[in-house]
Amino acid sequence: MFVIPGRLYQDTPCPYSAGTAAPNWNSRFAPTADGKRDGLVGEYFNNPDLQGSPALTRTDQQINFHWSDRNSYAPGGPINGFSVRWTGYYTPRGNGEYTFFVSGGDGVRLYVDDKILIDHWRDHADPFQSKSLALEGGTPRKIRLEYSGSSGTRTIRFGIGSGKDAALADGRSGGSAHRLIMRLDINLATRRYEDAREFWARWGIGVGLLGAVTIVLLALAVHGWVKAGRDRQTIRHLEQQIADRDRERGQAQTFLELNINRSTRDQSQFLNELIQRKAFSWTRVFEDLERVMPNELHVVSLKPELNEQSQLQVELKVAADNRTEAVELVHRMEGSKHFQQTQLVQEQSSTENGAGGVTATIQAVYIPDAADRSAK
Repeated sequence: MFVIPGRLYQDTPCPYSAGTAAPNWNSRFAPTADGKRDGLVGEYFNNPDLQGSPALTRTDQQINFHWSDRNSYAPGGPINGFSVRWTGYYTPRGNGEYTFFVSGGDGVRLYVDDKILIDHWRDHADPFQSKSLALEGGTPRKIRLEYSGSSGTRTIRFGIGSGKDAALADGRSGGSAHRLIMRLDINLATRRYEDAREFWARWGIGVGLLGAVTIVLLALAVHGWVKAGRDRQTIRHLEQQIADRDRERGQAQTFLELNINRSTRDQSQFLNELIQRKAFSWTRVFEDLERVMPNELHVVSLKPELNEQSQLQVELKVAADNRTEAVELVHRMEGSKHFQQTQLVQEQSSTENGAGGVTATIQAVYIPDAADRSAK
C-alpha cells in the first residue's frame, strides 16, 4: 500500500533468534505525553542536515517508509538530500526491558529522553540497529528520531519490542525450537526497492516475445510429432506391401521348384539371364528377321526357347500367299550369320475370305552378334 509520498513496507516473516524481543513496527506512539492522539510529529527538511526551518510538518502514524528513486516525502520535494526529525512519546504498558529497533538506508539517530541511544548518522555498514532499555510501565518516554536521506536507498523504519523474558518462557514451555518470528522486509535497506511495474515496463515486451516464440516452437514440435506419426504409418503400410510381395514371390518360387515345372523354370532363367546381360534383344531379333524377310510374308508369332543343347531356338510362324515364299525365307535365314539350323517344320494351307494361303512354322537357332555380346 502507499502513503503519499512514501511507500510502506509489507512485512514478511523471517527467523529471529530466541532471547531477543520481536520488533513491533506498528508500535503505538503519541505526539504528546497524554497519549490522546497517535503518531509522531515529523518535520521534513529540504537538506540532509536538519538545517533551517522545516519545509513540511505532519503527523505520521508509523515510521515505516521507503521512498523510490522517483518519489519524495511530498509532491515537489527533493528526491535526494532531505532529512526528517520525528518527535513524540512512547508509553510502555508494563515494567521490563524494551528493545528499540531502527532500520535506515542512510543516516539515523535515536534519542530517548534526550539521551542518544543509537547513532549511525553517516556511512554505517549495517542498516539494522537495536538497543535495549529497562522501562517503567505507564511512564511516557520522550522519543526523537532523526533521519538523513542523502542518496541511494531512502528507507526508515522504527519500532519497539518488549517481553524478552516472557517470550523465552513461552518458547521453552511450548517445546519449540527456541526461536521467535520477527517480521522483516526482504529489502530491509540492503537493496533498493524494486517496483514490479518498472520491471514489466522495461522487460514486458521481451517477455511477451519470448512467450510467443515458445508457443511457436511448441506448435512446430506438435506439428512435427503429428507428421512423424503419419510417416510411421505410411512406412508400416509399405513394409506390409513388401511383405505381401515377398510372400507371393516365395509362393511362385516354390511352384517353380516343382519337378513338373523344371524345364519351364530353366528356360525362363536362361532367357532372363540373356535379357539381363543384354545378350538377347527383341529389337535386334526383329531387325535381323527384317533383313531376310521377303516382302510378301508377314510374321504371325515369334517364340524363343532352349533346345536340347541349351541353344536359343526361335520358332517363327509366318503367313504367305504360297509355299514358295516360305521356302524363300528359309533359304535367306540359312544364308544369314544370325540364324543356323533353319528348317521348315510345318506348313498348312488356309483360306480366308475365299482367298488361298499358306501358314508355315520355321525353326532356327538364333546367334546374336559376337561383338554385341562382348560389348554388352
